[in-house]
Amino acid sequence: MTHSSENDQNKIPRYSWCTVNRKICNQSDGHGPDFCPTIHFDAVIKEALREYKKPQIEKFAYYAVIQEGDVMRTEADNILTLPFR
Repeated sequence: MTHSSENDQNKIPRYSWCTVNRKICNQSDGHGPDFCPTIHFDAVIKEALREYKKPQIEKFAYYAVIQEGDVMRTEADNILTLPFR
């Protein structure tokens, strides 16, 4: 039987538990709780940002945001007219 240490438990992201006002994920001078993935996975975040700078990835992400925004806007406009069962 394996027991995880408290330190291992702090590396499990629990976004909904975060009560920090100035969050490190939103502000460069912010802070995070012990279980903050922005703090614990800094190397992964830096690697992901390097990938996003590749032209083909940046273009894909750009158009994905536009498409997602269009879907969200359409769903918000139609939310009251959807049939309810």
